[in-house]
Amino acid sequence: MASSHIIDPDGDVDLVLRQESELRMDWGFVTTPSPSSLGYRRDVAPDAKESKKKKKGRRSAFAWDLEPEPAPEPEPELEAEPEQGQLAETPLPPDTDDMLVRIRVSSRHLMLASSYFKRSLGGELAEGHTLRSERHVEVDMKGQDPDTMLLVMNVIHGRFRRLPLSVDLNALTRVAALVDYLECHEVVEPFVDKWIEQLKGDITEDYSKELIQWLCISQVFNKETLFEAVTRIAICRARDLIDKADLPIRDRIEDELNRQRSATIENLLSGLENLLQDLLHDRNQCDYECNALRYGTLTKELASRGLHSPGPQAPYLGYSFENIVSSVVHIQDSPCRSLHSRSMFGSPCASNPQINTLVQQIEQSLKGLSLDKF
Repeated sequence: MASSHIIDPDGDVDLVLRQESELRMDWGFVTTPSPSSLGYRRDVAPDAKESKKKKKGRRSAFAWDLEPEPAPEPEPELEAEPEQGQLAETPLPPDTDDMLVRIRVSSRHLMLASSYFKRSLGGELAEGHTLRSERHVEVDMKGQDPDTMLLVMNVIHGRFRRLPLSVDLNALTRVAALVDYLECHEVVEPFVDKWIEQLKGDITEDYSKELIQWLCISQVFNKETLFEAVTRIAICRARDLIDKADLPIRDRIEDELNRQRSATIENLLSGLENLLQDLLHDRNQCDYECNALRYGTLTKELASRGLHSPGPQAPYLGYSFENIVSSVVHIQDSPCRSLHSRSMFGSPCASNPQINTLVQQIEQSLKGLSLDKF
């Protein structure tokens, strides 16, 4: 059946929502699998395999099946007794649509807290004309989630005891999306700060739906440090074009993330190609025979991973900077040690140190995005 909530008994605005309306966060998040060739290993020692285990606490990009939030208990309707000489409040009209939700609120509070409502109720739009002429108006908000709207309206009207002590990531994302839509950041942000702190320890280190949710939250509530950390993870670990889905992430941010992701992968692949060209044209300290051995070995190692002749092409679907690095750090060196009296690892012949240096240089230069530029 239809439900009603009275936040302000003397309110002159009824927000009308549908119970089924909800932000689309379960979009078809599909990550292109890494090419099987990237998993190519030749004579990898057991201790090397052990070192490839995931860090403790890292989450899978696909482990996002969160428990559904329990349905809130129905909130009792407030029946305020009119003071002497004051008209009794107009009761909320009955609804025939069982999915409708009505929330009675104050236009004064709405216009003070929200730029969206200031324009719609205080300006020349139809809702504003109706409010001024009839001293009451219904506002259609059927595209918004009722539970999230109720939470934000309680904040705007100072009903702080009705607020939850904590929220999960899904709820916090819905709050961020609604706050961005209503443009009521200032009044809601103090409560969000507490909820963010409670959830910070759960931030994923993988490119996943959760990471995109944190990207939305950090942008909406202007959390610069969090935004930079989240965007760096996305640049390093996304194996596809980064998709903001329905979340209110600015187009320029999405575009820049995808540009930097592609540029980072391109820098790594170009660096590997430059190593090959240095060997081919003897642009190093080693002799012809050693360069020939190393060139042949490195060419075969890269080709076996699908990284050479032909290599990956932009937009590098299925590839991330991280998964390419995880593959190439295990490239085997050529048997040049037989041509030198000193050990291979002390010789300029070793390719592994050069690959590691290349990776370190790119990683050191790789930063997340700066929120103040958007």
